[in-house]
Amino acid sequence: MTAASTKYIVGRFGGPFLLALMLLVTALCGAARAQGTQALAPRLESKGSLFELLGTVTGNGLTVYLDDVKTNEPVAGAEFEIEAGDETLDLKETSPGVYWGQADWLTKPGSIDMVITVKADDRDDLLGGTVKIPAPPAALGGLVQQWGMKIVFLAGFLAGIVVLWLLRRLLRPRPRAAVPPKTATAVLALCAATALTGSAAAMPAGPGHSHGPDDVSVEVAPDNLPADSPRRLPDGSLFVPKPAQRVLAIRTIVTSNAEMPVTNRVFGRIIPDPTASGRVQAGIPGKIDPGEVGMFVVGQHVERGQVVSAIVPIINPVDNANIQQQIGQIDGELRQIGDMLEQASKGEIPPLTPRQVETMRLDMMSLRQRREGISLVMNDRDTLRIQLRAPSTGLIAISNVVAGQIVEAKDVLFEVIDPNRLWVEAAAFDMNVVNNIAGATAVIDTGGTYELTYVGRAPRRRQQAIPVNFKIDKPDAALTVGSPVNVFIRGRDKQTGIVLPQRAITTTASGQPIVFEHVSAEKFVPVLVRTEAVDGENAIVQSGLEPGRRIVVDGAGLLGQVR
Repeated sequence: MTAASTKYIVGRFGGPFLLALMLLVTALCGAARAQGTQALAPRLESKGSLFELLGTVTGNGLTVYLDDVKTNEPVAGAEFEIEAGDETLDLKETSPGVYWGQADWLTKPGSIDMVITVKADDRDDLLGGTVKIPAPPAALGGLVQQWGMKIVFLAGFLAGIVVLWLLRRLLRPRPRAAVPPKTATAVLALCAATALTGSAAAMPAGPGHSHGPDDVSVEVAPDNLPADSPRRLPDGSLFVPKPAQRVLAIRTIVTSNAEMPVTNRVFGRIIPDPTASGRVQAGIPGKIDPGEVGMFVVGQHVERGQVVSAIVPIINPVDNANIQQQIGQIDGELRQIGDMLEQASKGEIPPLTPRQVETMRLDMMSLRQRREGISLVMNDRDTLRIQLRAPSTGLIAISNVVAGQIVEAKDVLFEVIDPNRLWVEAAAFDMNVVNNIAGATAVIDTGGTYELTYVGRAPRRRQQAIPVNFKIDKPDAALTVGSPVNVFIRGRDKQTGIVLPQRAITTTASGQPIVFEHVSAEKFVPVLVRTEAVDGENAIVQSGLEPGRRIVVDGAGLLGQVR
């Protein structure tokens, strides 16, 4: 073939050839996108009076998830009798609540009606449903599934080469009559439009968007998610496959009306039991001298009356001078009396009567005792150590001393509390609540709940609030003195409503309380509710919910994070 004939063929048929090639690229990209849109496996769903069943068909295999219809708890050890017309199927348990079996008739396209009898322990239930088996994909779809993105990348690479070659050919200087400007412009526009269309067709739709009406179906997953991944649907409901429910441990209850006491929430704090705690204070100014007992530290156990430290009085220079002066005066009086007795015995002064002699000897004895008492302060420090004793049995909660520390009178040196005897001091503002207490529950910041016993209230207000004291029935190591708590005071009046655990209630992004209703095997719908806490673990639904609904109680917070 000559160069002239080659040039003629390219000029004559190059345009249609390039256009056909671009259309092929577009078709392949569209097919690849269709392959990227993943569909769910055929499903069989049935709900009876005792059990809820979901089956998924993969090839010739049927996987069945069996749960309790009220609690959504997997049912293990069940026996099945499955009939589909003249066909039967046996299942075996692969994991707790998951069963599997296979049969060739599951691969036949069309609708298959099944009747299923379930026996688990002493419970029997009859279930039924229909599963639709789709027809196998077309030849082109099978080719795309086989080669996948390899075709897309190869077609894109070839399209890029062709577009560059075409642009180079059209923009090359040539005689005016060779390629009319309008023709070149039209070809360029067609190529660009074709490339953009193919790229847009191949680009996956983002979450919440679709290229067509099929994308909003529950049975089709977004391109960037596996088909069996949890996701939020356009109507706001959640699609959560059974395997994901098992991982998240989703559990439900069936709502019903119940009678609960009227509850009021007040704030309080944990305090030590006043009858089993105490403080060690300094009675005089002095210096801390632990001596042989050693230093007691925070958290150390002490018994009532046990020596925890000692104080040695400190004598300042002024007091020292006064003591020396008193000692000098006493010594002078002793010498004076002694001299008088000695002179009387020698006859240097008139003789003394026996009464006078006895009086003078008694005075001398008293002066010597005074001098010995005053000398103790100066000469015998150890004798003046004032021992500090624990006022009660418990743990040292506060220690404000170190060896050698100078303390003043009334300084708090130690505080001893019994961690097994704690109270809650609450602040109530409504006198009707205080006068109508039937019980109370305390909730700490970590979520722990503790039953309280009412002790009494103060007869006067403190900062416009009425102090109310409760005893914690069963304190544990999670409680610390001074921690804030929420106190739910139960009154004697009753109210009727749907009671849910607090963990079943979650909030939306705007802060509205919601619960999740289990409407079908793999579908959950958020429901706006208005609630009021009745204690640390339960709340009563005042509006938004009716009896007989299946509401998620375990895993509600995890469902709220599904996007």
